[in-house]
This record gives sequence, C-alpha cells and structure tokens, in this order.
Amino acid sequence: MADEFDVIIAGASISGLCMANYLANKGIKILIVDLNRIKSIGESVGGKILTEEAVTFLKNTFNIRIPAKFVEKKVDNTSIGLIKGSELLIGTDYYIINKKLLSSYLLGKIIDSENVTLLERHNIIGLLEDDRLINGLKIKDMSRGIVKEVKAKIVVDSSGSTAFIRRKVMKNRFFPRDINEFDKAVVYEEIIELNDEKIKHPMFYFDPSNLKSGYFWIIPEDGSRICVGIGVQGKSDNIKKLFDSYKNQLISSENAKIIEKGSGIITLRRPLNSFVYKNVMLVGSSACQVNPIIVRDISFGIKGAYYASKAVLNALKSDEIKTSNLWDYNINFMRDVGARCALLEGVRDFFSSLSTETFDFIIMNEVITSGLIENIGTNLRRRDVLFNTAKLFLKPRLLHKIIKLSNYSKRMEEYYNNYPAYDDFNTWKIKLNNELKNIRESFFV
Repeated sequence: MADEFDVIIAGASISGLCMANYLANKGIKILIVDLNRIKSIGESVGGKILTEEAVTFLKNTFNIRIPAKFVEKKVDNTSIGLIKGSELLIGTDYYIINKKLLSSYLLGKIIDSENVTLLERHNIIGLLEDDRLINGLKIKDMSRGIVKEVKAKIVVDSSGSTAFIRRKVMKNRFFPRDINEFDKAVVYEEIIELNDEKIKHPMFYFDPSNLKSGYFWIIPEDGSRICVGIGVQGKSDNIKKLFDSYKNQLISSENAKIIEKGSGIITLRRPLNSFVYKNVMLVGSSACQVNPIIVRDISFGIKGAYYASKAVLNALKSDEIKTSNLWDYNINFMRDVGARCALLEGVRDFFSSLSTETFDFIIMNEVITSGLIENIGTNLRRRDVLFNTAKLFLKPRLLHKIIKLSNYSKRMEEYYNNYPAYDDFNTWKIKLNNELKNIRESFFV
C-alpha cells in the first residue's frame, strides 16, 4: 500500500524547501523527494543571487532570516559591457549567497518535524494517475533499488529546469510540458581561486558578434573566490570553447586555480502563463519563475513558493482539489511580479538583438544610462528612454527599438496587473502570446 501525504514536493530546491517550511509549520503532512544525498542538496549550477527585496520577503512571509555567514558578498554595483569595449557601472542591491548552506539550513529547520518526510537518493520514474489526476509518484530508491509508490492530494514540481513532473503531465491548456529551446540556456561555470587579485563587483560581458543571445560573467564569492561562467540561449555545442576563449582574455591563468566546475541547462524566460493544472503545481524554475537576464537569481522563485503555499492551504480545505481552487496562486504571483519578469525578458531580447557597434554606441553616448537600467525592472516609463533624442536620431533603428521596449513595458504591466480569473484564462493567454510574438520578432528585424 502506498504511503499517503497531503503534499509531495518533487525536488529539494530553495523554492521547494521554502514551501516545505511554510506548510509543515501549518500542520500539513509533507513528503520531499530528491535524487541527491542530503549533503549534496544545493550544489546545482546557478541560484546564488537573492535581491534585498527577496531577503526581506523571506523574513516577513516565511519567518526565515538568512544567517550572515551564508552571505558571501553584498553587491552594490554591477558592471555591464563588451568583452572588448565600453562598460557601464550600475547600482544594484542584492546578495551572493552560499546556496548549499542555505539549502541545508532550510532543510535542517524541518527535518525533525513529524510533518515532514525526506526521501534522499530517490528517483522519480513515473506518475500515478487516477481519473486524470496525478495522485502520486512512482519512485526508486537509488541506494537499494527498491521501487515504491507514494500518494498525495497535491503534487508540486520543484525539480528545477528538468521539470520532471511538468514534462510528464498529460497535455493541457494551462502550462506546456516543454518550452522552446530559445527560452533555455546552456550554462557552464567554474569556481576559481585567485592568488593575488580581488574582483570587487559582478561583471557581465556581451559579445554580439560571436555570442548571440548569451553573455559571460565574473561574480565574486567568498574571499578571493570568483564564479566565472557563460550562458548561451538555445543549443550550444561549443560552449566550453567559447568559455575558454573569454576566460583567457579576462583572467590570467597564472593567477587562477579551478576549485570546481559544472554545467547544466536552465530556463531563461518570463513565467509560464499558469502554474497549476488540476492537483499539480509548479514552483521555481519548473514554473519559469526566474530572472530572464541574471541566470543565478532565485528571488522570483521565493515569491512563487509563498503564493503556492497559501494556495495549498486554501485548497486543502476544499472537498476536491482542482485547477480553479488553486488559481489564486497564479493571480497573486502574476499581479505581483509577472510584469517585471516579462519586462526583463524584453530587455534581454533587446540587448541580444544589438550589433557590437550599436551596443558600444549605447554605452559610449549614454543613450541608456545606469539610472535607467536600475529602474528597468520596476518603473520604466516611455519618457525614461527618450531623454537623449539628439543622439538617438543618429540611429533611427535603435530609436525605433527603444520605443518598442517602452511600449512593451506598458503593455506587460496591463496584461499581468490584470491577470484573469480562471474562466477568462484562455482569452488572456491568446492575447498575451500574440503580443509577445510580435514584440519578440520586432526586436530582431
């Protein structure tokens, strides 16, 4: 007979562990299933940036205060520029955290709770379906080879970009089983110990001529360690070759010792149009609750975990778990940060469409200033991008694109701030997808 729970959380990601903390403290019976051993949870590529806003949100909503020893750097400035060319220093407000320590901390807060069961080293090999509901999982103990079934009223996909549950759920109109290759990024990173040099702030480098739809980064971590990485949208067969080329240009090999390295595929787009279908919920990267520009930022997934948890509590009071009584999760997340996520995707597409010459022109002539970029995710208005018309008229195609970006910002606010009730979802989805298709294509014309 299968073990039964209120909620199964598939994947011990930061979002999943936040949900587990919130729900366990409310008396909900939780099962967490993860392929890794406990000591390896939190070692995946990326996911080491939290905004100041997210840290405050964690404290106020989850009652989780991040210990100071988990913070490797407080970042006040970030550099954006070309591999060979101009750079722009912008003010930022986020933390570089030790994700492994934070994961262990979140798990440690609930591991002894009578409401929480953790199955480490267990692989999900199938879904259990009953009347077209996913009422559980078939899992395999990778240490002993034993296959068993576990059941729950609600199944949460917190498995990251692999999105195992999402990809196996029956086809539906609420969320896709897979996403476009363009909305994924191949990532390669190395953690490097510098001998006699310290990097003061993160640096993000673009190279439009050779690295279309991607960038290279150097991010300081604890002490003299730095994370050096590259992310390329879509498929990339030569990512390591590209990485080595940029690394050799920017970091002296005599001054660097590789501590660890890793690669993976991550999602890099606006949120999915819905995170719920029947009794299945998506959270974190499986829901594309990510920063479409900064691949290591997990702040949006924290908000997703909170709004998902609230919806779970309400739904469990009902006689039947269904899409409509989980719908508040969609509404609350989208109306809070949906427009911001979509705008960041638009900014990414905008920069990806530029030539090296145009990119350099923008920075050298302060067409887009540091102040504008600092506000681009929160309060971008048309007048903010048209202040330097004299120089922009030298580049009419660029002016046209910037106007489109401004208009796009306004339209995304309208769509996401008016995210629909359950019955109006299809109409909203069709209109949004058409709008996004047109604006994305226009950036690359």
